[in-house]
Amino acid sequence: MSKTGPFTLVVAALLLSPVAAAAQEKGQVGVFMGYPSLGLVWQATERIGVRPEIGFSSGSGETELSESSSSSVSLGASILFYAAKRENAALYFAPRYAYSHSTSEFESTSPFGGDGALKIKSNSSQLSGSVGAQYWLGKRFSLFGEAGIQYTWGNTDNDSAFSGLTSGSDSHVFGTRSSVAVIWYF
Repeated sequence: MSKTGPFTLVVAALLLSPVAAAAQEKGQVGVFMGYPSLGLVWQATERIGVRPEIGFSSGSGETELSESSSSSVSLGASILFYAAKRENAALYFAPRYAYSHSTSEFESTSPFGGDGALKIKSNSSQLSGSVGAQYWLGKRFSLFGEAGIQYTWGNTDNDSAFSGLTSGSDSHVFGTRSSVAVIWYF
């Protein structure tokens, strides 16, 4: 059996299993938390949902000769178009747009001289399209997972005290995207 075989069987079993109905209702609002972000879900109609999201991270490190720190924040939104529905499960298509901003700083001291710092600032935008499945565990909870393709474009600015140079670059990346989360409805 291929690596995707068990996943396909689980999704098929969820869609075909007879369970009490608890699907979303028009106007229902929930909070989701998962990988890679958290946000809200609003069920505009039985077939359309809106999912604004936020993601963030921060970190730092230190050694005898250097210190580093980084932070990142992203804001995005998806529109969920529900297609196939069966009892407590539904398949959907989700186009998504997101914007990210991140900063990183690195400072170094050398026992031989040549102290310096590097500051990097990045801004990027993402467009993606995913196919997902959502399963309601009851009236107040559901789970979703999705996978798709993503196009990212952005720019990076580097300010280096090591070399005294400031530089920038543009990037364009095409790749995959995935997300899993749990939703709690009010």
